Amino acid sequence: MLTQPDLERAFRDHILGADLPASLLDALTHGPVVPAAEVLAIHRNTFALGLAEALGALFPAVRAVVGEDCFAGLATAHARAHPPRTPVLSAHGDTFADFLAAHPAVAGLPYLADLARLDRAWTEAQHAADAPPLTTDDLCWALSAGPVPVLRPHPALRALRLDHGVRDLWHRARRPDDDADVPAVAPGPQYVLVVRPHLAVTVHAADAGIHALLNALAAGRALEPVLHDARAADPAFTPEDTLGRLVALGAFDCIPQP
Repeated sequence: MLTQPDLERAFRDHILGADLPASLLDALTHGPVVPAAEVLAIHRNTFALGLAEALGALFPAVRAVVGEDCFAGLATAHARAHPPRTPVLSAHGDTFADFLAAHPAVAGLPYLADLARLDRAWTEAQHAADAPPLTTDDLCWALSAGPVPVLRPHPALRALRLDHGVRDLWHRARRPDDDADVPAVAPGPQYVLVVRPHLAVTVHAADAGIHALLNALAAGRALEPVLHDARAADPAFTPEDTLGRLVALGAFDCIPQP
């Protein structure tokens, strides 16, 4: 006879796609009006539909590009390979981009994983902690108050390096009612910033210098050597213009004043 943990495990595995074990059928003696196999099929279909809808809300650009039916199949296959670990909806799908990159059904769309990474970054930015962004006045005060300050990226900032130039396609895919032509995928790599300094998440073009700068600051490095490395990564990098643009976008956390 199945123990309760064994029953729960068998039920979970079947919902995720495993064959229906006879032991599970024997254990499900309740519900004599509807056969147990039909009851399980209802649960299985409801789970697959609900998961496809949940992932579709988190990855709208991917769903728009591949279509509803294809996306539902991908969502179900992803759930079997990576079952949800938490009931928090926004936390689900952190492995979806890598899953798409390796899935043979979408091998002809190699840029799809980058669309998923951008969708995921948007969700993470949307749900990141609130924090006042650094302003130009804050930065001027910090630079005049003493040593060069340590700048910290805003909690909502995501700096991405994508293998394919999907930013324009991503914007178009998230506006399904837009009548504009679907843009082509540009040759990569492409650098993108996702920010949410206040209420709205916005996505902006970046470059190798900005990407190097922000990743070094995120690792806790001081500003002065970071600027040197950013120049090495991108000879066109100009510290004043770059810092001014990033501050205007709300890319940095506020520096507390005494």
